[in-house]
Amino acid sequence: MLFWVTEKTKNMKTNPGLPADRIAWIVGASDKFFPGSGGCLVRAMTAKVLLGLQGHSSLLQIGMVWNSTGRLEGHAWLKCEGNILLGGFDSKRFILMRGLGE
Repeated sequence: MLFWVTEKTKNMKTNPGLPADRIAWIVGASDKFFPGSGGCLVRAMTAKVLLGLQGHSSLLQIGMVWNSTGRLEGHAWLKCEGNILLGGFDSKRFILMRGLGE
């Protein structure tokens, strides 16, 4: 699924208009209307597609870490123009596994 999103958005530059930070706000704000609809990966993938439609390139990154109880945790965040746009609140504690896109 991640590779499909990456490939489909790679050359998507159909409607330049909305700024990247506005798209990130829209994706974040939609959580309150659709509670339980997804976590960081769903938000990052959604934002990646919307950014691509608006002519912005982005990089979806996924990291993993073992937490204090010995469980493996994952986190996804999205970078645009070199800055973390979505999901960056916690990204520093994760080991980057894969970056998709750009």
